[in-house]
Amino acid sequence: MNILPTVMPDEFAPGYLGRIHILNLLGKPNQTLKALIDYFALQPSRIRRIEALAFAAKTSTQLFVQNHTLIPANSAISENLGGVCHGHPKYGALFSHSWNHLQKSGVYFCPQCVDEQRGCLGFSYWQRLNQLRGVSWCSKHFCPLLGCPENSLTIATPNVDLATNAAPEIEPEEPYWPVVKRYSEIMHGFLRRGFRAGRSDVARTIRAVAARQAIYMGTNNGCDLLSDIAVSQLPAWWLKELFPSIHTKQLGVPFLPFDNTLLNDHAQPHAFALAMALLYRSSKKALVDMP
Repeated sequence: MNILPTVMPDEFAPGYLGRIHILNLLGKPNQTLKALIDYFALQPSRIRRIEALAFAAKTSTQLFVQNHTLIPANSAISENLGGVCHGHPKYGALFSHSWNHLQKSGVYFCPQCVDEQRGCLGFSYWQRLNQLRGVSWCSKHFCPLLGCPENSLTIATPNVDLATNAAPEIEPEEPYWPVVKRYSEIMHGFLRRGFRAGRSDVARTIRAVAARQAIYMGTNNGCDLLSDIAVSQLPAWWLKELFPSIHTKQLGVPFLPFDNTLLNDHAQPHAFALAMALLYRSSKKALVDMP
């Protein structure tokens, strides 16, 4: 192992492995990861793959999980582990096989960010925040993210020649845009949180907000379903990225992957993020209210 590059702020862990792989020319990416493990003489353990990357980045495993994986967003809201740090060594089983998990098909980058990175650094890298489910536009430049095949992460750095798809252009005059923007900001906030929030605590908080807006929560018949509001306000293609089965949604009938945020709190973190984006007028207030 000859070259261990400096990890960049918000660099996505599999992309960091890819840069190490490209610079050291060690066959396949899995061979590079094995070489890293051998280089640091790590003992067999379930977390040694991500531990090797943390050593290469000159940081702790806990901080590497927090700052360079999607685990803080995937586990932002947890049923049983509220208050637990995302990379806590005691819970290695929770991240040992999920440090390289994606939230959407393919990998994404902002072409303007890539140009800036190359101008400043001489190279580009894969940013973690662009890989979040439902984040389709750059939070800095507000341009559509470009999508590439998933294997691009470990064999190349972001490049427009790799792109196979792109999100539609932003329509800031459309009523859906403030909601989508708040959703992105809340998901970014999830990435920055250092610990999990308790699912029942979050549900209790947003139910109080929903009650003031006469949103249906299981007993108040005649009120609007949050999923009906989402379908009426948001682009169908965008909702399908969050909920692939949203096309089965019927007017007036709860769509459980989303409405469960208010009905029984058994929902995924991105569902809670959308519920918060619809219920709050400010993403900052939504994040501050999170327990």
